[in-house]
Amino acid sequence: VEDRAVLSDSQVIQNASARQTYAESAGSHKVISTTRLGGSFSPGKRSTGLSPLKAQPNPQRLLDSVVAKIDRKRTGYERCMLELQQAGELVKSLEAELRELHDEELELEARNPPAPERLRKVQRWAAERALALQVQAELVEEKQLELISVEASLRQAEKDLDFMADAQEESELAQSQAMSLASGIAADLRDWEERVADALLDKREYVQERIEATSERYQDEADRLVSAAEDARDAARARLKASMDKIKKSRAGAEAAAAAQQAARRAAVMGLKGSLTAVREDVAAKARLHQQKQKQKREVHEKQFQDLLEQGLNPYEVHRKKDLERAAAAARRAIRDNIAARSEEIAKQLAAEELLHAKAAEQRERGRLVEAQFQREMGASALEARTEAYMRRNTTQHTTMLDPTGHLDPNPSDVTTFKTARFGMGMAEPRLLDKMTGRHPDVSAKELLMPDKYRGGGGELGLSRRFSHGASLRRDADDAEDVLALGALGDAPPTTLPDTDTHGSSGGGGGGGGGHAAWKVLETRKLTKLEADAMEVAKERHRKTIGSSRVMMGRTFAGDAFMSTPAVLEFKDFEVGQTYTAKVSITNRSYEKNTYRVVQVPPEHGNVLEVLYKLPGYLATGVSGELTVNFTPKVNEDIDTELEMLADTGPFTVPIRCLTKKASMAVSTQLVDFGPGVTLAESASITFTLTNSGALDVEYAVSADDGGGLEDDASADRDGGSEPLADGSLRVGPFTLRNATGRVAGYGTASVSVKFAPTATGVVGRRLIVTYRSPAARRTFIEPATMQLRGVGYDVPIFLENSVLDFKCSKFDHTYRDYLQVRNGGKTAMKLSVVNRPDVSDYFEFSPGFGFAQAGKAFPVMVIFKPRAKMLQQCEKFLVDTDNNVFEIPMKLHVPDQRLPVNFTLRAQVTTTDLLFDPPSLDFGPCVMNENTAVALRIRNISALPQTFGFANLRATGITISPNDGFGYILPGETLERVVSFQPPIPGPQQLTLTAKTTAGRTFSLPATAVGVQPGLSLSANDLRFPATSVGDMHMVSLILSNGTDRARAFEFAVPPGSDLQFIPSVGEVPPQSTCRVQVEFSPQLPPEPSEPDDSPPADAPPSEKAPPKGSKKAAAAAAAAAAAAAAATMAAAAAAGVREALPS
Repeated sequence: VEDRAVLSDSQVIQNASARQTYAESAGSHKVISTTRLGGSFSPGKRSTGLSPLKAQPNPQRLLDSVVAKIDRKRTGYERCMLELQQAGELVKSLEAELRELHDEELELEARNPPAPERLRKVQRWAAERALALQVQAELVEEKQLELISVEASLRQAEKDLDFMADAQEESELAQSQAMSLASGIAADLRDWEERVADALLDKREYVQERIEATSERYQDEADRLVSAAEDARDAARARLKASMDKIKKSRAGAEAAAAAQQAARRAAVMGLKGSLTAVREDVAAKARLHQQKQKQKREVHEKQFQDLLEQGLNPYEVHRKKDLERAAAAARRAIRDNIAARSEEIAKQLAAEELLHAKAAEQRERGRLVEAQFQREMGASALEARTEAYMRRNTTQHTTMLDPTGHLDPNPSDVTTFKTARFGMGMAEPRLLDKMTGRHPDVSAKELLMPDKYRGGGGELGLSRRFSHGASLRRDADDAEDVLALGALGDAPPTTLPDTDTHGSSGGGGGGGGGHAAWKVLETRKLTKLEADAMEVAKERHRKTIGSSRVMMGRTFAGDAFMSTPAVLEFKDFEVGQTYTAKVSITNRSYEKNTYRVVQVPPEHGNVLEVLYKLPGYLATGVSGELTVNFTPKVNEDIDTELEMLADTGPFTVPIRCLTKKASMAVSTQLVDFGPGVTLAESASITFTLTNSGALDVEYAVSADDGGGLEDDASADRDGGSEPLADGSLRVGPFTLRNATGRVAGYGTASVSVKFAPTATGVVGRRLIVTYRSPAARRTFIEPATMQLRGVGYDVPIFLENSVLDFKCSKFDHTYRDYLQVRNGGKTAMKLSVVNRPDVSDYFEFSPGFGFAQAGKAFPVMVIFKPRAKMLQQCEKFLVDTDNNVFEIPMKLHVPDQRLPVNFTLRAQVTTTDLLFDPPSLDFGPCVMNENTAVALRIRNISALPQTFGFANLRATGITISPNDGFGYILPGETLERVVSFQPPIPGPQQLTLTAKTTAGRTFSLPATAVGVQPGLSLSANDLRFPATSVGDMHMVSLILSNGTDRARAFEFAVPPGSDLQFIPSVGEVPPQSTCRVQVEFSPQLPPEPSEPDDSPPADAPPSEKAPPKGSKKAAAAAAAAAAAAAAATMAAAAAAGVREALPS
């Protein structure tokens, strides 16, 4: 790609583009000289530049042909340059598109979910673009080669032109010079041409070789691209085949799975069908059996009912008593079963609790023993004792501290006694022999194996002395390895060796051994003054750090450094004389290591609280230590105190709270509400809970507050007060409380059941008082609790939310719908049906007519009301208001399982939608054509509802109704008056019909008659309008009175008096088929002043109502306004009156 540089960017092409053509510069060649600038040509010297050409017969013609050739080459060069640029731009655009397609292909391959269709399209487009790019690149290469060739020919032509120009100059110079130099010049010229020709041939060969190399390289690149494309195609085919195989396998697996799933679903459906069939048959059989049992029960019940009636008894009362007895017996059985079950549960619970308590006690005892053994064997004191014993046994001075100051660095062999490699070789030290002799007192040394110094008398004496001394050691003083391995307690007192006589002598002979030197005793020396001062400074520094704030990484810690878990240590429900133990975990929550210690137990509680703990040392952040607190109460009182502790960051406390046994009672609810209602002869139960959150047992008793009923209680006086029952229950009106008295154990609960059996309809409420008493703490006062009992009794299971269904005011010939909400307050679904009256069945419909009301839910019944006019006669007996046509129709809702039917009332007020028109028909009489003739029409609404009306299609009949174009809103009983105007379009009698419609859907037809009359005279205008005219001024308007008949017509204008109008002429005659101009003058005058002073406005009237003074400008303006109003009224009257035609006598 780098070798194929675009030639349009080369310096050669830019210079060639900027150079003038020889056609443009040929005219500027005035003189062609054969001498170059900067030097001269000599025949005997070879020139390195251009040489003059041979003289031609016609050099100017030859020069013109060369210039024309150069122009053609130049044009071809520019064309090749343009084509190369276009091809380069196309290559760039193809490369950009190819890059975009490759980016999209990578994005599609990484997309999830994949888009295979789009990916295949992008790959196909990329292949097409790559092929087009390859073709276009080859075309660019060809264009570049062509451009190189054209450029070479152009340069050759330019050089030829240069040669021609130089030749022309040299020719003219040669003509001016002597002819003697021609042969030398020709020879030099020939040599120069040969050199130029050789150079041109070399250049052409170089260019040709470059072209061939470039072609070969491009061909190789094309072959490589083709092979890469074929490989990519083969790989794509392989991937496509693999993916298709995978898809086929997946599809086959999916089809098999779908087939298996369908088979399983078919089997399941068939099995379900069989199960449904079996269940349906079983349910049908059980239903038949239940129906037979119910039928038998009903027959027995009806027979008993008839027998009781024959005996003169009340069947309802007898059955009610039996029901109550059965309910009481069932309740007693349930109570006995409940008591037995509860007793068994309590026994099981007690046994389980005893077992758990025994296990817990055993586990606590085992833990205590393990803890004691651990403290005895592995505790800090045990470790310290073993360490001290080890130090005393194995040090020469039998001390636990070699150097308290820490300044000395003793040699271990000097301060300890252990076996070394010299033991047994006769080189052991005496103290080691004493130690081993004390460890093994029954073992005697063989004299044969002893060194010479221990043999003989002296040796025996010395040995016996050593053995006797070693025998005084305790046998259990073993070395450190045995002590640590066996876990000895090390409770024996430290063994001290007696001082030996360092000056004693032996009583033997030559082998005697003298006494050994006294043992060295290490003593703690007294601290120097410097060391004592340093110790005091260290102690003071440590005291100052206690309670100071700590800073870690720029953060200052604030608050308590240690956190106790639990936050408050509680001893609840303690008994005097018992000991209680609790552990507290103390956790370091500061930013660095810290330690704590107990400052003191509160002095006032020091005899009952004991704190045990080990000094923890420094604890890292987040590490915990433990405290053990023992509490032994001696007085039955609450204790609330704090344990004072001290850390490096300051003091902190651990709260301690000791609580005696208490009794705290709570009731789960303050209101026992039995919901929307309970049907008579049925009952409902609700249980509330008494919770004891204390440790003392509490006895409770529930009693009735006789003066505490609800405000809306309808049966407080009727049901009486409370009554205790034999089984411990309490009856409070219709409420019965089970477990009204009892005992609640500590941290236990007790349930009290409230049963509501209403005996009358309405709201029933009672107030209860729950009192408490603790047998173990009789002086403890427990505040009693109050409760409210509320219930609603319904008459029957099936009842209506509203027993009156009011359709309000209804119109005849309309349909209305409303819903009757039937509710079932029972516990089972009940069938119901609506009993429609035959005399109103044409007007009322019920949908559905029967149905099943589910327990506790509503069943809507749609009531359709279609009032008709004949209903007033057919249902006259149900009228409760004859003036307003109000009906109240009693209806009945039949419930087969309920003896009492449900009654309800349908109420409606019916009204007509008629409108009365007066007169019922309109007669316009003779009507002059092109003139409006009006009559009055009165409309009365006899309906009980307002109505909106309107007259339709008035424009087609030529009738206009005012006001509001015939539309209006009329109230009940209201009468409206409308003006109906008619303008006959043709002369003669005419029959018309006015159509009025209402929003209620009614249409009324009103007939009308009129006679059209053609007048003999006609005016050019029926409406005259004068401009504003001042008082005393005059305006004039002209009219044309036309006579279209064949005879003369007389006329006379009737001028209203006081109108200030004057017709000129006012009386006259118009000849046949002619016209007459009439001039109308309007001259307003001041109105006459009122003659009576009482007509003037009062003194307190506003200024606008007072008459202006005479002669003022306000008076003139008022007069002008009055005159204008009078003129308008006069003209309207004149237009209405028309022209009175004088008929011949």
